[in-house]
Amino acid sequence: MVLWIVGRQRIGKGSLVRLLKLLNPSGFEQMTLSLILMGESHTRFDLAPYETKNFVSDMEITEKGKIDKDADWVLFNKVFGGDTVGLEEKFKKKRSGTLKIKGIFIQNLPMIRIENEATIERSIIIPTLGSVITQKIPENEKKIFEKEGDAIATFFVHLINTPDSMNFKFPEK
Repeated sequence: MVLWIVGRQRIGKGSLVRLLKLLNPSGFEQMTLSLILMGESHTRFDLAPYETKNFVSDMEITEKGKIDKDADWVLFNKVFGGDTVGLEEKFKKKRSGTLKIKGIFIQNLPMIRIENEATIERSIIIPTLGSVITQKIPENEKKIFEKEGDAIATFFVHLINTPDSMNFKFPEK
């Protein structure tokens, strides 16, 4: 699945992802959405660095107009759909594999248009609140992590186990 966090500027979307990165530094990797949406025929997008990661994020989605118009969602759907993808590392033989990463994409309004049915099925869109943070706190996520990191990690573990303990199955759509 892919989580899209969408909202106004200066409300803490980026701080949230940076906090997740602090909680899981070796499981995080940046991904440039505009590159992956150029399609396999236009770019050799190296997916090998993502093979051992838990989640990826693009916190600065740019070129919204170009993405809307020219987006090729096929590779995106393969990456986040559990399909086999080509993994090509520099100076090594190309191989195939399945990525286990989850995507968290941050975007200011307006959100890019997604008209691909497979992408919509893989997406959870979270609109954020409209209130803006007026006082900027430098490295806010580091302060939260230092003070509450263990509690947040424990809370996430409980959240992960709750649906499983209730025999919850995510719907196909």
